[in-house]
Amino acid sequence: MDSSRFPLSVRKIRGFWERGLRTPAEWFEEISQSETDVLNLTADYGAGHRRASAALQEALEELNPGIKVLTLNYIWFVHPFLDRVTQSLYVNSVKVAPELYRGFYYVTKSIDPDSLWQSALNNLGHRRLLRLMQAVRPRLVVCTFPTPAGVVGELKRRGLLHVPQVTIITDNAVHTQWVSPWTDLYMVASDYVKRGLMARGIPEERILVTGIPIDKRFRGPWDKAKLREKYGLVPGVPVVLLLGSAYGMSPDAWQTAGWLGELGLACQVLVVAGKDEGLKRKCEEVTKGSKNPVKVFGFVDTMHELMAVSDLAITKAGGLTVSEALAVGVPMVIHRPIPGQEEENTKFLLRHGAAVASKDAERTRELVLELLKDPGKRARMREAALALGKPDAALTAAREMWKRYLSPEAAAALVEREAVVK
Repeated sequence: MDSSRFPLSVRKIRGFWERGLRTPAEWFEEISQSETDVLNLTADYGAGHRRASAALQEALEELNPGIKVLTLNYIWFVHPFLDRVTQSLYVNSVKVAPELYRGFYYVTKSIDPDSLWQSALNNLGHRRLLRLMQAVRPRLVVCTFPTPAGVVGELKRRGLLHVPQVTIITDNAVHTQWVSPWTDLYMVASDYVKRGLMARGIPEERILVTGIPIDKRFRGPWDKAKLREKYGLVPGVPVVLLLGSAYGMSPDAWQTAGWLGELGLACQVLVVAGKDEGLKRKCEEVTKGSKNPVKVFGFVDTMHELMAVSDLAITKAGGLTVSEALAVGVPMVIHRPIPGQEEENTKFLLRHGAAVASKDAERTRELVLELLKDPGKRARMREAALALGKPDAALTAAREMWKRYLSPEAAAALVEREAVVK
């Protein structure tokens, strides 16, 4: 049997270790000798959770140079094999059986927090996490993924932890897996999410609308004339940004790129294929010598610049990508949102007029053409996006964490409370 056909083959798992990546035990031995200020728990299901954690760490360090932040992929920490298996299951269920994934998402969206399913998740890796907490002694635990948030909450419920916990919800949706009565503070994207948490019994005073933390470079301002020059763009001609998706979830993006390249309406196209080399090659092939100029990028670290010079973005609806686009004020055409959280993000954008959405390529092209012909509508969508955007979300979150839990005054108050508990 050809093991190369299977993403979780023994060959690939062996290669994972042979590339020199550390095991959790080796990593634990390395970091457990020093204390930390903030334990920042995330996961790698798409890049969004990780990017939110990175933005938050950067903001904490910007606000308080010298602060010690330990950011950790929690599922990998529990077990690398589990991390790879669950990521593969997620990706393949969304790509191969999206309706099945949608059903699973909505069935579990309002599941009883005391159910066997939720209880099992809340105990995933709890002994290992407790050992880590005892070793590094954080003053604050931050979670940008629901599973570690539930585990920390369970340890607090049992009286095994007394460390403050902040949970950052990284979508404009409320799923029961995020909800724990033991979380000290929720930081959320919008009032809509705040209302959803309150409906699930979380007191209003424990919820802050900060926005989802994004990279500080999305704060701006930008010199658009210089950026147009940098990317070889012609002033006055609309720029369309076409974004691929993690895990190859935008397989038809190359067809859209080809269509834009030959569109009988003047535009300029920026395509970001990310780490999908196959998509990048296809986009380059179909747009070679096209009527409208098309520039194809692989993975970029300048998304803030590409969004800043764009008049329209064709994209998926991941929480971080949406937050970045809103911060910059880019009107969005959401193409085939992933069932579950992306559908919820899309509904939020549609309610506020910052996006239009489609579930098939033909409709997506109709929407793009409509917006290219109507600069007035693009301008209204841009204003709607800017009204929703929170470019300072990471810094706002960091300031609140410092004031409430990390400042000398807050730390002293926490020591007093712990003494009373003990």
